[in-house]
Amino acid sequence: MSGPRNSRQARQLVRRLERDCDLDWPGGVDNAALFHDRSASRWELHTLEGPSLPVISGPTPITHLLRDGFVLIRWPDDSIELFHVETAESQLSHRLQEAEVAAAGS
Repeated sequence: MSGPRNSRQARQLVRRLERDCDLDWPGGVDNAALFHDRSASRWELHTLEGPSLPVISGPTPITHLLRDGFVLIRWPDDSIELFHVETAESQLSHRLQEAEVAAAGS
């Protein structure tokens, strides 16, 4: 993963999370940094200082999420992901299928 990326987008994302999802980001908008993993086409939002959680991840490009809208999903393992509004249903379906296959294999 590359280092912190585009602090303006990080601040925008934290503002939207606070406004739309009632999620308080530790340290506020100035304590957020985006890390981009180009090989996996994903990004992660991290705190710059203080606790390492929460970490929120999602698909790239983040500009589509900020422009079109997103769905925040907190999974049972406490991971948090954002998905574009148009792909959230398929992501939920895929995650459910993975869980069913894992449950059947154990």
